[in-house]
Amino acid sequence: MDTMDNLDAEKVIGIDTEGMPHFHSVKEQVALIQVASSTAVYLIDVIALKKVLDEKQWLTFFEIILFSDDVVTIGYDFNNDLRFLTSTFPCLSEYLPRISNVFCLYRLLSEVLLNPEACEVVFGSKTFAINLNLNEVTKLFLGIELDKSERIGNWAQRPLRLEQKRYAALDAYALIGCFRVISKRLNKLKSASILDSLKHAALMSPASNNSRPDDLNVTTKPETYEEFLSHVLDVSLEVQATKPVGTKPRTVNDTKFALDSMLFGLGKWIRICGFETKHISDRVRLIKFCEENPEFYAVSAGKAFKEIRRCLPPHQVLCVPINTQDSRSNSRQFAHLMRQLKIVINEENMYSRCVRCNKKSFCRVPKLVAKALFYTKVLFLGIDWVGISRDHVNSVLEELFDHAIKEDEFPYNGEIPEGQYAISSNEKPIICRCKDCEVDITNQLLDFGDEGAIELSMPVNSKEPFDEEFQFRACLFCGKVQYR
Repeated sequence: MDTMDNLDAEKVIGIDTEGMPHFHSVKEQVALIQVASSTAVYLIDVIALKKVLDEKQWLTFFEIILFSDDVVTIGYDFNNDLRFLTSTFPCLSEYLPRISNVFCLYRLLSEVLLNPEACEVVFGSKTFAINLNLNEVTKLFLGIELDKSERIGNWAQRPLRLEQKRYAALDAYALIGCFRVISKRLNKLKSASILDSLKHAALMSPASNNSRPDDLNVTTKPETYEEFLSHVLDVSLEVQATKPVGTKPRTVNDTKFALDSMLFGLGKWIRICGFETKHISDRVRLIKFCEENPEFYAVSAGKAFKEIRRCLPPHQVLCVPINTQDSRSNSRQFAHLMRQLKIVINEENMYSRCVRCNKKSFCRVPKLVAKALFYTKVLFLGIDWVGISRDHVNSVLEELFDHAIKEDEFPYNGEIPEGQYAISSNEKPIICRCKDCEVDITNQLLDFGDEGAIELSMPVNSKEPFDEEFQFRACLFCGKVQYR
């Protein structure tokens, strides 16, 4: 009870947990809770106290460290700690919607790295590369190196060794020290909206609470292509305007990326921007690939970044911060890379490379031809949720034939103009002759030369693209149809 009284009087506390080894429990279980105040660190022996404290007493303790409006609680990658705590104390789950004033330092720093102004006041540069584990962060802001060798110790064994106690205590106490240094630097920011954005990014809130102020940079709405494009084009103008005199910025022609499995989502968007991008899930293979192909930048995040950086030249390894709470993180992560490498892009670069196979060779597919491919494929596969019937398909095919070039309308040189097509017969298979290829609607094939036909891959998730002014293209290597 004295511990709870002391903590209740604190304004800022740091919290960390240590879990039991998996061979002690099938479920994730907390063995130790470390709570740091400004003057002391309390090591809460969960294994021992669960035998003597009842549920009500535990909830009183959590009321102070998780649900109090008067205490600011600092954690690091705190989602993991919450998962361990709710697994150990199932009664906590129903109270989580009341979580209050709990800040995740990992989320805060991830957001800082993605914001140039905040990054400059916290790290001294608008672009900064750091592996955001607590040891690296503590070393940077406090000049203290944590002994991580104790992390994998047996935290279920009693009594704890002195080295374990020191490690556990310092982990929690370092959170308060880092938070104070970072907060002091952030107070130099002139923009209140950026400060609000950082606060909301770091603030732990229940998953059911999606309400956020409209003007904040943190959002739960999916990022659209238009939003992504607008952001990266703005950053491109910024890079162009701030590059050192006499230097040339990088472009899609001289910049290549190899990404690990944590960043495949980002890799897709980088390909959309026209950059040659390799997705390599195995870390050892990624390192070997970059050793053999030094023109590629290895891009990673978190712990993987540190391991990759040990094996490759420092200039070849890039780290991007991850903020899982912001669905617009793809454009912000790529903007982070653009600023680091001084990259500029333009709208013509977008979709200049196949997002599936990474190749850069396409042929134009007229919109009505792509529409016929889509409708016939949906009907063939029986995908009823798209809302396409046989009557819809017949109507689309009728439209396809009505707009085809007639033989007597061909230009004098016999070439079919860009964006148009001809159909030589009303019989199946329905083959559309386009400017650079032939498209077999019936069999979903593309023929563009002497190599033989390849199977087309038409996305079947939505018919909305055909209501917009999109251009459709097919990759000549893998057959994927994409639009822009």
